[in-house]
Amino acid sequence: MTSVTVNVSDSTQLNKGTLMLRKDGALKTGQWEDDEVLNALILRDKNWTMRDIAVFLGRSRNSVIGAVNRVVTETNKSEGRT
Repeated sequence: MTSVTVNVSDSTQLNKGTLMLRKDGALKTGQWEDDEVLNALILRDKNWTMRDIAVFLGRSRNSVIGAVNRVVTETNKSEGRT
């Protein structure tokens, strides 16, 4: 697997594109790392589509939607929003 480090919180503009993190083209599976979830949230706030985020992170679109939804739901619950 090729390791790629991207700082998405700085002021530089990220270009959407295809970036597969594994040479064999397989998607990552298993638990999400904290930085992956953070990157997904930041890219969502920069108006990236869930598909583009999934391709960038090497995850499935549905796993990105699920991870983002869980964080948003947990945040809303902890802040007393329903």
